[in-house]
Amino acid sequence: MASGIYVHVPFCASFCIYCDFYSVKGGSFEGYRDALLEEIVRQRGYFKNGVLPETLYFGGGTPSLLDTSYIEQIASAIKLQFGVSDFKEFTIEVNPDDVFHPDDIARSRRKLDEYRRMGINRISMGVQSFQDEHLRWMNRRHTAVQAVEAFRLLRECGFDNISIDLIFGFAKLTREQWADNISKALELSPEHISCYQMMLEKGSALYALAKKGKYAEPAQEECAWQYAYLQRKLTEAGYEQYEISNFCKEGYQSRHNSNYWERTPYLGLGPAAHSFDGETVRKWNVASVKSYISALREGKYDVICTSERLTDADIFNEQVMLGLRKTAGFSLNTLDSKMLAKVMPALESMLSSGELILERREEAKNHVCAESRTRAERYGHAAGLEVTDGDIIRIPPDKLFVSDGIIERLFIT
Repeated sequence: MASGIYVHVPFCASFCIYCDFYSVKGGSFEGYRDALLEEIVRQRGYFKNGVLPETLYFGGGTPSLLDTSYIEQIASAIKLQFGVSDFKEFTIEVNPDDVFHPDDIARSRRKLDEYRRMGINRISMGVQSFQDEHLRWMNRRHTAVQAVEAFRLLRECGFDNISIDLIFGFAKLTREQWADNISKALELSPEHISCYQMMLEKGSALYALAKKGKYAEPAQEECAWQYAYLQRKLTEAGYEQYEISNFCKEGYQSRHNSNYWERTPYLGLGPAAHSFDGETVRKWNVASVKSYISALREGKYDVICTSERLTDADIFNEQVMLGLRKTAGFSLNTLDSKMLAKVMPALESMLSSGELILERREEAKNHVCAESRTRAERYGHAAGLEVTDGDIIRIPPDKLFVSDGIIERLFIT
């Protein structure tokens, strides 16, 4: 069974206007490192039944702010305590201005060379936009030129698995600018592209502006156009959309993030990090660097962690939500049959309307594209749908933008 470890680095040099992730400006990097090393020791028995973590992901916050020696110490401790020599995928999130210093290229190269030496083989870079006016408004620290130069330097230093992030669906973004962003991203030809719609998240600066009437979200029709344009252009360029927000070249899906969507075990380390045992228990650490450091310094680890045991309904809803985020969908046979029966009327309705697609085992065996069949051939009669072994349910590409509404209708409440 695959599994992964996530390390939350809760430090930022500045806060993006849209972000509500837990992070702080400045703070005790050394105290954080020492507390994290203590948590790693305490959690060494987290994975059961011989499961070994295959992926390591440093996220944040801004992990690229950390000194490379700290990252190496943390990664080495994880390898030692969890009995692994290397990770199939070792990702770090970076800001362009942290990996490309135009006034000191030698320093930039040293940092990237150290990343590679310690085993980092995947870079996730937050570009967000190639328009400087947008970057300033978002309170990003880099320019469009820096993003391009950072990407090129990553390539020069030997990184052959790079993901970049883009954002759409905000009021200042025109169709022409969005087309230009996608065009510039494709010119770089990263292995992976993640695209997210800007949302009003409580706790973000943007949310506060909206509450004061100083920001209004664009119409959903415009956001839907931008998403459809994204899908079309990336597909034409040879990228596979494998999840609602994620596209990749063949073989470059994010192994780590796939752990989340497949509900496999993962461990979160650091303030505000979340964990899942792969079955019924989720837990999360306190969202406070100060409390996290002091508790681990005093040997009071239990104080920083809260957990919950999922109910049968919680598990069913998670399977539906995470399974339908993937463009490949998931097997209906993984669901509890009694709970599935409760949502069968909604399921049959959405199959009939084309909001969902059901692929039978025979179709998959014969490599028959479900979209090429008539509704009658695809779904049979709307009433009395029988689920057989191997049936796959998924959301068609043209309905992914409204996936939240589709998924919610299959929840057990």
